[in-house]
Amino acid sequence: MRFILIILSFILASALPVQCQDTAQDLLDQGEALKNLGRYDQALLALDEAIEMDPGNSRAWNSKCSALDILGRYDEALQACDEAIRLDPDFEGAWCSKGLVLINLSRYKEAEMAFDEAIRLNPESGLAWAGKSLALAYQGKLFGSIEALYDAAISSDPGNASAWLGKADLLSGIGKYQESLKAYDEAIRLDPAASEAWNSKGVALDMMGRFEEGIAAYDQAISINSSYVEAWTNKGVALAFLGRMDEAIKCYEEAIRLDNKYELAWHNKGNALYQTGRYSESIAAYDEAIRQKPDYAEAWSGKGSVLLALGRYEEAIKASDEAIFLNPSLAQSWNNKGSALGELGRLDQALPCFEQAIQLDQRYVKAWINKGILLQAQGKTSEAESAFAIAAELTGGQEP
Repeated sequence: MRFILIILSFILASALPVQCQDTAQDLLDQGEALKNLGRYDQALLALDEAIEMDPGNSRAWNSKCSALDILGRYDEALQACDEAIRLDPDFEGAWCSKGLVLINLSRYKEAEMAFDEAIRLNPESGLAWAGKSLALAYQGKLFGSIEALYDAAISSDPGNASAWLGKADLLSGIGKYQESLKAYDEAIRLDPAASEAWNSKGVALDMMGRFEEGIAAYDQAISINSSYVEAWTNKGVALAFLGRMDEAIKCYEEAIRLDNKYELAWHNKGNALYQTGRYSESIAAYDEAIRQKPDYAEAWSGKGSVLLALGRYEEAIKASDEAIFLNPSLAQSWNNKGSALGELGRLDQALPCFEQAIQLDQRYVKAWINKGILLQAQGKTSEAESAFAIAAELTGGQEP
């Protein structure tokens, strides 16, 4: 009887379902779930079991890295992600994990390089672009950081015209005009009616000396939005650079008609009128710019130039002093003040003004010439000749 019971027990035990042993993937899934619940120590136990069962599982190593990183065990985390990368050098996620750990270790340049590798493997990785932006920011590379954020937006949505425009404006702002043009063109391709993109493209072209193309871009912006004050003003600037002052003045006047409080248009109109010898109208334009913005140093400086040309030297000195007070780095104001003082015979006071103008802008030909004239008047022939020689060198031997 006892024998029969033993046999029956064996048969029953054999009939019961056998509990399957967890696979490495099961343990990896458990570890991920525990991490999502914030139970990182337990997650590590599951992940370590997964790795013990399958040491070549790069995803388990990467998951372990992120858990260790969150727990602040950065050196161990770095070892884990390095192992994941050793096992799978094309594992973009592991490179991102490594970048994040390196940021926490304050090794920002290395972090940037890790994110660059992730981006190489997957140019559309938003995490990699965002991580690179953070690494650049920690290195004090603000513009590069912002550019990376725009690239992140573009990588996740290549048809985002606003992101392309933002990137273009950033590149233009740091003087990368050729690169900015490509981004502006892409923004315009995606949204041909974006008047802001056409206007900004015009500015970049102007900065490259391509004024005719700049004017064409402004015309496109104006055709889309005929009330675009900045585009009218910028077109005027490009025309002025080409010496087409009458056309420039008409553009400024249109900008003023649209917004009679726009001080930049008044200032630029004053400049163009001065260039055409219409001094009284020029002063009136500068005065209106100043009325709209009393601390407009450039408008005060421009007014000083006109007063100097009119022989109203004391007034020119006052206008220049106001400009210098508002912005001491305006070389033109120092030169104007020196010229007015020189005309009044106050040579000892004039010389420091020319020297300050030159210190601010060592390529300021007029200041070098004025300094030479003054030194000559003081009988300092050798010094005067040196000043004239520098002016000649700056102009390539041509008349300034």
